[in-house]
Amino acid sequence: MENINIALDIETLSLQPTAAIISIAARTFHLPYTDDYDIFFTNIDLYSLIRQKQLSISEETLQWWQELPKGVRDISFNPDTAVTIEQALIDLKIFICSIRAKYQDMAIWTQGTDFDIPILRHAYHVILHKKEPWHRHELRDARTVIRMSDKSIPPPPKELQFHNPTHDVKQLIWNITHIYKKS
Repeated sequence: MENINIALDIETLSLQPTAAIISIAARTFHLPYTDDYDIFFTNIDLYSLIRQKQLSISEETLQWWQELPKGVRDISFNPDTAVTIEQALIDLKIFICSIRAKYQDMAIWTQGTDFDIPILRHAYHVILHKKEPWHRHELRDARTVIRMSDKSIPPPPKELQFHNPTHDVKQLIWNITHIYKKS
């Protein structure tokens, strides 16, 4: 068995650790990079979020979303593909556990330590009353690796849109794999 990495990104309706999550994306990758990957994406039904009194929704963040291009908003706010927050968390857990079962070692990469993981952890605890589906030793911070590297990273492909969670995980993978290739 070999090692696997997962890039993970969420979009939210607040910047607080209690934020309501509107979409989740995750994608596996190997170092060195290969095109062989598993992908997870879900967007979350707004009504299921509103029912959750323990989740934060910020007026400022809602306004910020309105200022983004419609195509970016449509990815996270698509009612046709949305599931409840409960189902999204269960599905993410199934995805992570299925990846862990296939590999000897797993690392979950996010862009920073104080956003995606604490928000997801809070959601697992207050909505499902369950522990998050990762172990603390599996967590990695891409932002720190990027800043510590003296390697320049080429610009990502132009089609990547910021705040499209599936594109954000591709951006994270792009950055980490380019640093890895140069080390």
